[in-house]
Amino acid sequence: MNLNLDKTKAMLLTVGENSSAPTVFSPVEIEDQRKFLGVIIDKYLSFSQHVEFVTEKVQKRIFRLLQLKRLFQLRNCLFVCRRILTYFIPAF
Repeated sequence: MNLNLDKTKAMLLTVGENSSAPTVFSPVEIEDQRKFLGVIIDKYLSFSQHVEFVTEKVQKRIFRLLQLKRLFQLRNCLFVCRRILTYFIPAF
């Protein structure tokens, strides 16, 4: 079996931010973070990038829901105004 070096990536895990990683001279690309099974993990085994990604995604969806809520409130207000106007038109 041959290793495809173009598709192979590596991530060196370190204990703390101050610890230095050994210099590796290899054709394999070394990454600082990787998405694995839907979770973003960095070389310090920290999930801060994943938390930022998820909160940003949730904020976008909440904003869309608030826009829909405002749209339906406006629509309901216009519907009520239309009902009132159509009720009073024959009176004039």
